[in-house]
Amino acid sequence: MKIFSTFDTQLKEETLSLEIEKHGEKSVHMIHRSKLFLLLNTIVPILQAVLFTTIIIISIHYLLPDFNYPTLTGTIIGTLVCLILYNNAISWYIDYTMDYCIITPDDIILTQQKWFLSRLVRTLDVAKIKSIHTEKHSLLHSIFNTWKIVFMSDGDEEQLWEIVFEYISDPEWQKKRIQRIISENMYRQNRHNN
Repeated sequence: MKIFSTFDTQLKEETLSLEIEKHGEKSVHMIHRSKLFLLLNTIVPILQAVLFTTIIIISIHYLLPDFNYPTLTGTIIGTLVCLILYNNAISWYIDYTMDYCIITPDDIILTQQKWFLSRLVRTLDVAKIKSIHTEKHSLLHSIFNTWKIVFMSDGDEEQLWEIVFEYISDPEWQKKRIQRIISENMYRQNRHNN
């Protein structure tokens, strides 16, 4: 579904299909956010909002038994909307469903959706990659084997360029898969040049 030119829910599948068509299925790898990201940034805040609203309803019911319930309903709806927006649950859900990183033999393409009106797409030439590493955030991320992966390359002389993608499941396996795609491409290019 395409609501705005920057909010296309089919973009991930279309981009993946084009890259697979161009490079072959074994030479393309997609990384997306882990379910821990969804749990911590969307489900938990919504449950907190529901719990908070339930406590308010019970408190009002016992403290003010003659309270006007249509007004209470409006208060509940307003509280829920404010809490959900405050916790950015909708924004995080959009990130969970629409952010992705595609690795091909030629490029690393990172797409990050920023609400409905903004999308950031960064492309990094595989030939310019200097390192790929993973970083742990905390004990929780270590327990669930969900870290971030960082692609670093030399930019111009003044800057070091990097692409960072957080909340990746099994990042060490992802890193090995990415390195295999890159090394197979380099091997093919070396054979072709010789």
